[in-house]
Amino acid sequence: MALMNTAAILAAEGKRVLVVDFDLEAPGLDTYEPFRQMDTSRGIVDFVSEYLDTNSSPDVEQYIIEGRIDEDPIWFLPAGIHTDHSYSENLHSIDWRHLYEERSGFLLIEDLKQQWALFDDKGFDYVLVDSRTGHTDVGGICTRQLPDAVVVMFVPTYQNIDGLVPIVESIRKERHPVRRSAVELHFCPANVPDIDDEEGILRGLLSYAEKELGYDEPAALINHYPHLEILEQKVFCRRHSKSRLGKQYRRLTSEVRAGNLDDREGALYALRMLPDRYEKARRRNNFGEVERRIDSKISQISENFSEDGEIAFGLAKLANRMVRREDEITHLGVAIEQGYEKNLATIRRAYAATSLNEDDLALSDARSLISSAEATLFEASPALEIIRAITSDEDYLAIVKELAEKQITNDPVGGLLLQRLMVSRAGAEDVLKLARMRNDLSRGQRVHTSYVLALIATRNFEEALSEIGSKDEVSESSSIVSVFNYAMAEWGQNGEVDLTLINLVLSLAETEAFVDPNARQCFALCHGLLGNREQAFEELRRAKRAFRTKASSFSCWVYLERELQDFSADLDEMRSAIAGEGVLHPPFLT
Repeated sequence: MALMNTAAILAAEGKRVLVVDFDLEAPGLDTYEPFRQMDTSRGIVDFVSEYLDTNSSPDVEQYIIEGRIDEDPIWFLPAGIHTDHSYSENLHSIDWRHLYEERSGFLLIEDLKQQWALFDDKGFDYVLVDSRTGHTDVGGICTRQLPDAVVVMFVPTYQNIDGLVPIVESIRKERHPVRRSAVELHFCPANVPDIDDEEGILRGLLSYAEKELGYDEPAALINHYPHLEILEQKVFCRRHSKSRLGKQYRRLTSEVRAGNLDDREGALYALRMLPDRYEKARRRNNFGEVERRIDSKISQISENFSEDGEIAFGLAKLANRMVRREDEITHLGVAIEQGYEKNLATIRRAYAATSLNEDDLALSDARSLISSAEATLFEASPALEIIRAITSDEDYLAIVKELAEKQITNDPVGGLLLQRLMVSRAGAEDVLKLARMRNDLSRGQRVHTSYVLALIATRNFEEALSEIGSKDEVSESSSIVSVFNYAMAEWGQNGEVDLTLINLVLSLAETEAFVDPNARQCFALCHGLLGNREQAFEELRRAKRAFRTKASSFSCWVYLERELQDFSADLDEMRSAIAGEGVLHPPFLT
């Protein structure tokens, strides 16, 4: 059931899938929907019998039949016509031990695998082999020689778990020279009751299985699912893909694909899964073995998809989780070259470079990112923080000014750069010069807002009022930024603050949540002007807490961009002024 659904999911995704019925004692795949009406008279038993008769490896194409699940092709290598008495005679005439020891049976199976790889000049993406698990010669072929991976499906009972222990151990010990790597094991508890586990019975059995079979978590867990179509042996996931059982089969399929690192989707799934596996192993102090397995997968994926940007980005994320900054930089370089998530990859590489003190690379990446026509605030803001951290004050402002000249028409990045220039009134004057020189203020709200802030910072209050709009327009708007800045500019122009506008600011503040320290500071000033001291003090505390995650913030007390120490000093000065008996008079007014 699980094998057929896995095959159907893979076939639906365009994969060439061969299903092999190697459960020779009790074959049954031919009773499933896609194969039920097909000629399955010749199969594995006949293939081996012909070899024993002729001493020559038969052509497997004569035994493979093609069917369809809906419109998707799927291929089938049956066990043989097991309903005929001759099948039983042929099967029992095969001495598997003699085949291997005296008749080069190992080479026969290797040739069979090679024929699968060359089938129809295309081979198969996946060969799914159904085999019973047990102490049989055929079981050994199917669990140790044939596969790259084994899905161990079991009903979680003590009998089943204990019986699997030696079989799993033998698979793990298999190291034949022909094998490139160890067989990968996926454990899947199946037919699990979906009922209340009040006494912890199921939980205990699953924990016992993990301990005895040596795995951290199952590839999937398949619950018992009562449905009549299961009795008809139909491919369940095709008609019920959104059902719980359908989703469980998809989870199992994804885990199987993650082991096939030649499959691009499998490699991507592995990269999504590996960081969490690594983290869990680290927490359980099972670090060494897991790291070795991950390193092996990283090597294979890198070799198979050396110029794939998306995969390189996934490798970089894994390297980041493993704190391998040099590897992260290398993989991000591939992603950038291939144009995959270029901006995000660039900012990640800049951060990784700073951790290795590669300041030249970090600065180059940060500058190129901010200069990009596709730059957004999500990347430009942290890029500016990187530049700030690795350059002097003078160099930082020079770089920001240069970037602002290039990006003033790219709102909101241009507006952010202009705001970051306003660390002094001289910087605000530079903002005015840049903005007036380009005359592009109508192109973006943030550039326009930065221009207004610079006008207020340089005490050009009348022009600021003109830029914001008429008082009636502002009062009727829902823009809390426009209302506050208009109130401040009017205060500077007339020497008096309009408390109606201040009340409007606080009213608008109730319509959405603000976490920005500048917003909380503005609300504190409004409450202070209205005489609401306790509310003002609470907003000042919120502003101070909010600043912990910021590199800098605009301060309405001085109308300049401020870093932590200066912003904190502004908040303290505001608190003292609000607590006093005098009239509030922010420094930006003079």
